[in-house]
Amino acid sequence: MTDRIPLDDLTRDALDQLYIRLDAARRTVDRFDAQAQQHKQRADQAEATLDRVRALADRWDRDLPDHVRFLAVAALRFALDPDQQPTTPAVHLPDGGNAEDCDACRASDTPPPYPWICPGPNTEQQPTA
Repeated sequence: MTDRIPLDDLTRDALDQLYIRLDAARRTVDRFDAQAQQHKQRADQAEATLDRVRALADRWDRDLPDHVRFLAVAALRFALDPDQQPTTPAVHLPDGGNAEDCDACRASDTPPPYPWICPGPNTEQQPTA
């Protein structure tokens, strides 16, 4: 079973030791409660900061010129959620070029044939046989 001392056999010294252990346990619980409160405050502050950043991204999305807005908002949203992918479609390089540098060629299931030159915009890649 357990190694409990029967109450009739409990000495004053053993009782004092039990009270010392009880006080130590209470201090530990109080310390953990204080730490939990601090962590909750920090989490609340972080949530408020995220809300402000999201509001800023929405304002930028609404107010900035097109050529600046996409990059600024995409950078903010990526910082908030690294798993989020940009929503713009991949496009081919304007003057051809190395297919390894082309987002559309890299995203394609069928890469362009050798010498791996990007077909350029307004072209459909034909699957190779």
